[in-house]
Amino acid sequence: TPDAFDQTWLADLLSTVEAFQEAHHVHVAVNEYGVHRWAPGAADFMRDQMTLFEQLGLNYALWEWQTSFEPFASSVDAFDFRHGENPINHTHVPNALQSAIVSFWAANKQRPFP
Repeated sequence: TPDAFDQTWLADLLSTVEAFQEAHHVHVAVNEYGVHRWAPGAADFMRDQMTLFEQLGLNYALWEWQTSFEPFASSVDAFDFRHGENPINHTHVPNALQSAIVSFWAANKQRPFP
């Protein structure tokens, strides 16, 4: 049975994290999350996911695959959100997924570097 990967599904999935935080009075970090850049609705999914992370007070780190290893650099980039939703594109182009991610990054008030 196909599942609807939307904000309701995500909230249900993350409810266990919320319960864990409350039960143990701890902070939680979500490391290396992401989405294939050409997945249908990728920008909405990422926006929903990051909204929930923010609401739950989670620390999070986006997984972005980049490599300088030339045999892979121009073709193995499913998680490089800067390359847009077309799987055959391997260069930086403005796109909805990038806009969704950058809009959350722009809201960060604390930065490790100026």
